[in-house]
Amino acid sequence: MEQSKKVLVVEDEAIVAMDIEASLRELGYQVTDVVDTGEGAMKKADENRPDLVLMDIKLKGETDGITAAGYVRDKLKLPVVFLTSFGDEATLRRAKVTLPYGYILKPYEQIDLRTAIELALHRHESEGIRQNGAGKGAARSVPIGRNKTEEMVFGTDKTTPFQFLKKIEPFNQLPERDLSQLANSCSFYSFESGDSIAYEGEEDASGFIVAQGRIAMLKSSLSGKELIVELLPPGDIFGLLVALESMPYPLTARAQIPSKVLWVPKSNLHMLLEDHPELYRQFTQHMSTRLRSSHDISRGLAYDRVEVRIAATLTNLVPKFARTNGNEQSYAIDITRQELADLTGTSPETAIRITKAMEREGLLDLSRPCLIRILNLDGLKELFED
Repeated sequence: MEQSKKVLVVEDEAIVAMDIEASLRELGYQVTDVVDTGEGAMKKADENRPDLVLMDIKLKGETDGITAAGYVRDKLKLPVVFLTSFGDEATLRRAKVTLPYGYILKPYEQIDLRTAIELALHRHESEGIRQNGAGKGAARSVPIGRNKTEEMVFGTDKTTPFQFLKKIEPFNQLPERDLSQLANSCSFYSFESGDSIAYEGEEDASGFIVAQGRIAMLKSSLSGKELIVELLPPGDIFGLLVALESMPYPLTARAQIPSKVLWVPKSNLHMLLEDHPELYRQFTQHMSTRLRSSHDISRGLAYDRVEVRIAATLTNLVPKFARTNGNEQSYAIDITRQELADLTGTSPETAIRITKAMEREGLLDLSRPCLIRILNLDGLKELFED
């Protein structure tokens, strides 16, 4: 690290606190203080302004970690990562209200500690950069993409935001003058694999339309694990629709492979909707269709047998993401076994075991990393249609 980041540790078990402090120092962080009460956490955070606060939820004294985290976030604008055992649901729901930057579940490995801290610091830094470009309370006008461009290259052709929107329903039904006004406020942004586009709980985030690549929409569980709830292909407007309401962004959007999105400022979209209220009806219809599709996927996940869930999920991914290879009746999907495990609610080890068995049965080809080729789609369907 170019400069050691400062971490405040809030933990009321002395042995655990010593272990955390030692781990942080080994990882190259500075530990500003170690305190065991919520009152002490607020005081030391205010005095020393660390880069991040590791906060145990259950603490000594009258102020628990959740209350202290709310103060640290709202008053000091510092990121908080919770340290917690698997607590009761009510406690975890209270914790989520403070919009923490992550959870570390006890007992933890050192790699878990480092990963949670680095992700939290990166997210906090990104949000700070974003907010600097907008007035207080204003919708964020730009994402943190690797590159911004007014044109995007498809093959040998260059496409402008206006040309792109003309191909996307329901924008292609608008008068060209109105569509042009919206397009003039939009830009393409590029993201590398793993880059975040929007964060769950982010206030007033604008929306996006996928132009290239694949975007995962993730939801944090009560235990802090991020679960994939949607995968967005090129042309998908789901990332735009979920930003329309005057509420915190409901999901985290992250590029799974190198991707490009068209960033659509919320304020400009709202002005367009005022002039064309019929768009609301079309957006509503789109969301209804989306909910039905999600219901079909949920039914697939309801099967008890993991192999049936995996077969149903791969089959549902074919229309959105599969590539065909000439005259061969096969479908290639760029997806890792970890991502497949997240989508089907199982472990990576189980996903590997099941897909290997499907390969032996001639249903799949797993010869290339990060890619699953479906050799027998009808055979997969038979697993969950019987």
